[in-house]
Amino acid sequence: MEKLGLIDLNLQELINIEGGSELAEGLTYLIGVMGAYMKSAHHVRSQYDLIAMGH
Repeated sequence: MEKLGLIDLNLQELINIEGGSELAEGLTYLIGVMGAYMKSAHHVRSQYDLIAMGH
């Protein structure tokens, strides 16, 4: 839990420095892309599971 807090603190410091907003936008974009990828991968897998079960 302490490590997570340190990471959050470091992110806040990076966001506060010059050009930090661009970095924050980049991180937000990356997180969004990863989330979308995970959702689509999960969707594809569930479709495959349905086909494999013969539905």
